[in-house]
Amino acid sequence: MDSAPSDGTRTLVQVSYHREPPGAKPPDHTPPPPSNSPWKLIGAAALIYFGVKEYKSCRHSARTIYGYSVEDGIVEYLRRRGADAFATAGSRGPIDVYAEWPRERWGIQAKASRDGVAKLPGPAERERLIAACKAWRARPVIALHDDGRTTYYDARTGDRVIPPRVQKRRA
Repeated sequence: MDSAPSDGTRTLVQVSYHREPPGAKPPDHTPPPPSNSPWKLIGAAALIYFGVKEYKSCRHSARTIYGYSVEDGIVEYLRRRGADAFATAGSRGPIDVYAEWPRERWGIQAKASRDGVAKLPGPAERERLIAACKAWRARPVIALHDDGRTTYYDARTGDRVIPPRVQKRRA
């Protein structure tokens, strides 16, 4: 007897005459894994870095930007005096600028004023600067910038100090 469906349609059965050898795996149709190219990671990191940098530069106040420019000016001046100097990232700690000459190190806390006289840091901030410089074996220095001029003072004694002048050797 015919086993056709009762609604009058016929069922088509597909028969394969090709047989796989025993133990063979069917073909894999999954997509290939993503490449581990370092350039993709570098590009993503660059986009994130510049995006964060742009965001941070937009959210700083004019006063903060002025402080950063003063720190950069101090770094450039000390480099002209022969120091290896650099500003710390974000100026979050007690030391804003590190400077090192062949025989001397300075840890500098910069204070600036656009309108008036730059104020000395309070006793607690000076003690933090002194402690940080002691760990680094550096002289704690306070740089006061006002009226376009920077003067340097020893944080322990309050005496005015002048950065050493060292000629860098030319190779």
